Amino acid sequence: MKIEDVTGLDLTLETLEELIPDIELLDEAEPIIFEEDERVYRIYAEGWWVSIPSLGLRLHEGAMQNYNEDEEDYVTDCSVTVIVTEEQGFDGTVYWENDGLLVALHNYLVQQGICLNEAAQPARLCVPDELSD
Repeated sequence: MKIEDVTGLDLTLETLEELIPDIELLDEAEPIIFEEDERVYRIYAEGWWVSIPSLGLRLHEGAMQNYNEDEEDYVTDCSVTVIVTEEQGFDGTVYWENDGLLVALHNYLVQQGICLNEAAQPARLCVPDELSD
């Protein structure tokens, strides 16, 4: 399945999470690097994301990398889901955890004191304008 087949469609988050492994995602998407405490770890978030308009959130798949002193470089440790607000993006609070989209969103919402059926939330797969041509 091509990314164009699902980009911009209103689907549930549960449906979208099931479809993502079968979608030919953008290899040319530049990862977003988020660093905390330089030379300790960094997170790559893919250029595409899942938008949850009703919650004002964006969910990115990514990877956490730890700095390896011996190799003097970052080494991938695990896959993560990164959650940011639509309004502030990576300039605001960045929440991440080593779980899939649904579990990460559920845990994020619980921390925010929000209780709802996250699997049924309308969601859209989005790509940056410069990559969608």
